[in-house]
Amino acid sequence: MIFENNRFFIVFTCKNVLVDLKPKTGESIGIDLGLKDAMNLSNGFKSGKIKSSKLDNRVKRLNKKLSHQIQGSNKWLRTKTKLNNVYYHKKEMIKDFIHKTTTYIVKNFDLIVVSNVNSKLGLGNHKLARTTADQHWFELKRQLEYKSDWYAKEFKLVNESYTSQVCNVCGFRNEDLELEDMSWICPNCGIVHDRDVNAAKNILTVGRTGVKNILYVFSNAHSKTNI
Repeated sequence: MIFENNRFFIVFTCKNVLVDLKPKTGESIGIDLGLKDAMNLSNGFKSGKIKSSKLDNRVKRLNKKLSHQIQGSNKWLRTKTKLNNVYYHKKEMIKDFIHKTTTYIVKNFDLIVVSNVNSKLGLGNHKLARTTADQHWFELKRQLEYKSDWYAKEFKLVNESYTSQVCNVCGFRNEDLELEDMSWICPNCGIVHDRDVNAAKNILTVGRTGVKNILYVFSNAHSKTNI
C-alpha cells in the first residue's frame, strides 16, 4: 500500500499473466517526436501535445502565496495541500495522455518505428528546455516499446538524422531548413512538405530498410540508377 497526496493506493505485482493480443492490422507507422506536437505520424496524424500551462500558472501563484505565509501555520498547510493537489492533477493528466496515445498506436499498427531523439539536446538549449521536458519523449518511447512487446508488435528505434531535411519522394536534401520552418517545398520535385510528417515518413523508411540514416536510402537508390 502506498500513501501519496492524501490518498492510499494498493499496488499489485503480477507475473506470467496472459495478455490478449491485439489483432494484426498489417499497417506500419513512422513516428517523429516533436515539440509542437508530441508525436507526428507518417500517415499525417498529429497527437497534439500535453497542455499544462494553466496548471503551471496555478503552481506559480500557489508557490508565491506559500512564500509569504508562515511555514507550518494553518494557512501555509492549506496552501501546501492545494499545491500538492495541482502537482498530482498534472501528473495524472500527463499519464493519461501518454497511455491513451501509445495504446492507440500499438492497437492500430504492427510495425512501429520511432525517432531515437535525445531529449538532452533540447534540454541543453535554454529556449527549448521547458518545451522539451513537457513532451516526455523518454516515457513515450518506453511505453511504446513495452506495449509492443506485450501485444507482439514490432518496435524499432532509428536514427532521426536528416529526416526533416530530406524529401521523402525524391531524396533532395534541403540543407537550408531552419528550426522555425514548419513546411517547405522541394525544389527538385515540387512536393509541399509538412516538416514533421515528412520526417516521420523518412523515419518509417529507415526502419523498413535498416540503413544507418535516410541519406543512405537515396544514395543507394541513385547509385543503382546510375549503373
